[in-house]
Amino acid sequence: MYCENCGNKLSDEAVFCAECGQKIIRDDEWEIETSSLVGIQQLQEKNKRINSQWILVGIVAVAVVIGTGIFLNRNSDNDENTEIVMEENNSKEDSEIDNIQEEKNTENEQSEVVYLEQSEEQVFLKMIQTLNTSGENMEKINVYENNYSPGKRNKSYQWDGSLFYTLEEISPTSNNDGKINSYNIEKKQLLNAVTNNLMEYEIYRNPNTNAVNKIVSIEYKGSMLEITDYYYNDNGKVNFIFVRDDINYVPSYATPDKSGQRYYFCNDTLVKWRMITNGSQTNYIIGNAEKERGGNAGSVILYSELNTDMQNEYDAMEIKMINAAYNTYNIVLNAKGISNIVGYVYDNYGQPLSGATVLLYTEEYTNPIYQYTTSSDGIYRIIVPSDARNYWIEVVKEGYQTTTLYNIHMNEQMLGVYQETIYLINNNLNTNCNTKLIICDAFNVSYDYDGMLRLSDAEVKIRKGIKNKSGEVYTTGRTDINGVLQLSLPAGMYTAEVKKVGYAVTYYTIAVTKNDIQIEINTTPVLNEGEIRIVLTWGSYPDDLDSHLFTPYDSSSGDTTYHIWYGNKNDFNMNNLDVDDTTGYGPETMTINRLGNGLYKYYVADFTNCSYRNLHSTDMSFSNATVNIYTSEGLAYTFHVPYGCEGVIWEVFEIRNKTIIPIQRYYHNIDDKTWWNNEK
Repeated sequence: MYCENCGNKLSDEAVFCAECGQKIIRDDEWEIETSSLVGIQQLQEKNKRINSQWILVGIVAVAVVIGTGIFLNRNSDNDENTEIVMEENNSKEDSEIDNIQEEKNTENEQSEVVYLEQSEEQVFLKMIQTLNTSGENMEKINVYENNYSPGKRNKSYQWDGSLFYTLEEISPTSNNDGKINSYNIEKKQLLNAVTNNLMEYEIYRNPNTNAVNKIVSIEYKGSMLEITDYYYNDNGKVNFIFVRDDINYVPSYATPDKSGQRYYFCNDTLVKWRMITNGSQTNYIIGNAEKERGGNAGSVILYSELNTDMQNEYDAMEIKMINAAYNTYNIVLNAKGISNIVGYVYDNYGQPLSGATVLLYTEEYTNPIYQYTTSSDGIYRIIVPSDARNYWIEVVKEGYQTTTLYNIHMNEQMLGVYQETIYLINNNLNTNCNTKLIICDAFNVSYDYDGMLRLSDAEVKIRKGIKNKSGEVYTTGRTDINGVLQLSLPAGMYTAEVKKVGYAVTYYTIAVTKNDIQIEINTTPVLNEGEIRIVLTWGSYPDDLDSHLFTPYDSSSGDTTYHIWYGNKNDFNMNNLDVDDTTGYGPETMTINRLGNGLYKYYVADFTNCSYRNLHSTDMSFSNATVNIYTSEGLAYTFHVPYGCEGVIWEVFEIRNKTIIPIQRYYHNIDDKTWWNNEK
């Protein structure tokens, strides 16, 4: 066994290191993780004080020995006097050492108390409390704060485009690009310290090297977004920056047709500043080497040819963008990742329920880790760290049935996880309710009647609670020849599990709030490997929600070339809009028949309000819109529309390298995206 502080070899029975005085903490004494900032900081401070005291003791002791030796050699004839001096010195030093040892023992006792009291659970509880009670839950970033300086200019510098052209999907048929689609993605939220705008960040890590090669910054500026793509080499040096404004975040990178500002760097020097506005291109270049590199169109102007004002503007822009790149890289990567668990609580009449207690649990601990009380609008919002962890919540209010919502899965890719609406049932409503379930095929339309094909002989299991996929079964039944199952259920919240040979197992939340309710549940035929099916359902209003899928096959040729929607229902890559519903409820169904490695993005548009330009409508937000994603393994993901948001565009998820990644953005601007409200 060795001392972790100084490396000195220790005996198995050692309590303190004889070399440095460090308290020896054995494996069975550790009660907190090394990642626990609270416990670690306290312990580090105590250990610093303890070590400094023992260093002082060591110095004093060495000085005493050396001084005593010299004194003895020089005063051999005065042994009696030497002995008196030695006794006095030893007495004095022993007293000092005893005092320090006593203080050290006290410090060690306190240090040990920290280990015992600050358990992993306690540290986590304190973190959750801090996240949810702090006045400022999000960290801030001053993007352009002047912390960094550009490199020394050299006219021979050229931009190295290999990083950009390797990461982005320049050619859909090439295996030498599009590497960004295999990258691991993390997401974080910060506030702009100057504008106080929300900043969302997507961080792209190379799965082989863990290097961050790209960070996308999305700043919410009213109805517009300022989107900035930062590219970094493996050493964290800025390589390229692309800045543009947009109304929605759609699949895009710095193709020549995109308006915006481009900044090309070599050795922290801005070697080219390119501006593109409506296809018109202007390039300011630091030297002939970059001019001769190629890839330039439009006006090409050397720095030396610029007037003094333009040179000053170029210089200022170089400083501004260097700071933007490195402030973003260093602050964002070190920021805490946080996410939100958000939902609504209603009573059985469909009215927001205030004063309900929402208890948050996690699998690691028995007791609730946080308690939230719903506001007057019935909403709850709990902030949690965005690491991989599973939660569930229990909602309690006197006079109402307690309801549990299970299977809340969080990870570093989720900024906001919106839950299904929870209905708390008044205890006075204690009678059984007739409940009619209709099980339908979301892919095949019926030829015998209006609507989707109904599934007979489907097995339905009912469990109490929301998203309860494995708990005790309350009751079971099978659908009749018309795909109908009649049940008598006490008022409450249930999860229906639907199984039928040839179909994917699906789950659906049932809110039994009154007698004689009818609920339609959609599932899909089992899919083959490489197939993805997206099923959108919602309530009675708005009448028409539309699915939009952007695919990766020719993104370099423009946004609409491979865009599946009601205006372009299929393509030769076997992506299809199978069902387009315009009368409420859905389903609206899309299929990717041959999933590729590129980037796919899926949106839902409120066509009803888009067409009337009611862009700040909250109709879709309160429509209970739900998106289910099925793969060959069954139901893979379920997304619920964000609550209480003004807007008409819901950016739901993307697929990168065959991996589904949640998005959950919401927009109320459609000005230059004509496909959102094209006439049907």
